[in-house]
Amino acid sequence: MDNYISTVINKRTEPEQNNSFQHNKQNLKGIAAGAAIALGYPAPNYLINPKLLKSIKTDDALNISKQQVDNVLIAMTKKFKLDEKGFKALYFPVDSEEGKFLTKNCGGMAFFFSSKQGINQAESVVNKLYWLIHETGHAVNGNCTKLGKFYYNNIARHMPTAKFLGVPILIGLGLSHNKNKEDKGYNKFTKFFEKHIGVLATLPFIPGLIDEATASLRGLKFIKKLEPSIYKAARRNFGIGFMTYATEAALAVGGAKLAIYLKDKIASKP
Repeated sequence: MDNYISTVINKRTEPEQNNSFQHNKQNLKGIAAGAAIALGYPAPNYLINPKLLKSIKTDDALNISKQQVDNVLIAMTKKFKLDEKGFKALYFPVDSEEGKFLTKNCGGMAFFFSSKQGINQAESVVNKLYWLIHETGHAVNGNCTKLGKFYYNNIARHMPTAKFLGVPILIGLGLSHNKNKEDKGYNKFTKFFEKHIGVLATLPFIPGLIDEATASLRGLKFIKKLEPSIYKAARRNFGIGFMTYATEAALAVGGAKLAIYLKDKIASKP
């Protein structure tokens, strides 16, 4: 009798153990596939962004004069008293050291530099001066609002790291949720990340997207009032610039969702 019971128990438990092992094996395969997506999601951006940036036109192509840009910059500087805050708007030849830096690191256009050490200036290459208007919008954000000051002093310089590390970590937490286990403790914690991964993956990008959008809108407001003839051209090109940031965020969301989907698809296989 004892031998019979032992045989029955063994026959019942062995398949269960095998199933558990197989589930864990498939789950690990799914996690590995999802992790590959999580680490590789920015790759398409290296193809998309150069094409977007290449479509941004120069001053000459848009019939925008230096005088028109100056008119807007002077009005923005006066309105927000940026000169009292040490703000400068500078431009450089494309083949100068500064111009080469902007071409290599800033999409060949412009950049706003701000630091606790007192650096407070917008820079552009000489053939895309109208981008100084957008960068001056950043200066307004960083100097004239409490939220903007907090962002530039405490958050902005950490955003590249937050995006580089934050998105894979968020996806990794979502991937570690095991649907074959009870939702308790750590597994319950990771379920939240799996369920809301799309929203969570956008978080590292939101502050930058808001800053970019408001910088352009501030500049466009002054352009429309003072130099309406260049408004449509500036709006289009500022919009393309914004798309380079939005594309990065969209790829993060798409990559996060694809990683979770692929993991679940593989993990659910018998």
